[in-house]
Amino acid sequence: MTAARIDQVRTGGLICVTAGLVGVAIALVNEYTVPTVLPGATSYPLSPVAFVWFELLLTLFHVGVLAGVLALAISGVVGRSRNARLGMSLALLGFALQILAEFGYVFAGTTTVDHWWPTTLSTLFALSSILIAVGMILAGIETIRTGAWGGWRQYVPVGVGAMTVLLIVLLLNDSTRYWGLGLWSVAVGTLGLALVTKPVAVTAARPAAAAR
Repeated sequence: MTAARIDQVRTGGLICVTAGLVGVAIALVNEYTVPTVLPGATSYPLSPVAFVWFELLLTLFHVGVLAGVLALAISGVVGRSRNARLGMSLALLGFALQILAEFGYVFAGTTTVDHWWPTTLSTLFALSSILIAVGMILAGIETIRTGAWGGWRQYVPVGVGAMTVLLIVLLLNDSTRYWGLGLWSVAVGTLGLALVTKPVAVTAARPAAAAR
């Protein structure tokens, strides 16, 4: 890997670490915010105006996470098997769709949760989360198989996939959705940390299994 590519991986990882910290902060602030609107409002617990800024910040958060996943893709630690390529493709598509869904909420602050617009966005968010979960689990398994990362780092990508599954479950309950966001933010921040500290293989990679 060239020095320029290593710098790209580290930069993507650093952006992802920052996004993870921002995500944790967002989750904590919203968990303890005193509601200013009724529970049926899409912006709950924030006012519609505050909700717009909140969603813009969340959109940037997702852009930062996507930067980390792109860095993972170009780092080469996932390998080049068919499952590795499929996993990364699904994950990247899912993260891109999440950005679109999150930005769409900017225009939903004055609606109620049963309005067609937030309902459509919630469906898109659920679909993108499933793509991310499947993609990161596939890519994570291939990361472990190749042995390109050693120690705790080799389990981080599959951990992000597993945490995405947990996020989907927690989002089904309004009382736990921000805790889900916080835990997921820790997971993606850890992925960024792995990329910053070890942007290339730390052990000799084992021969990849034949393309499946």
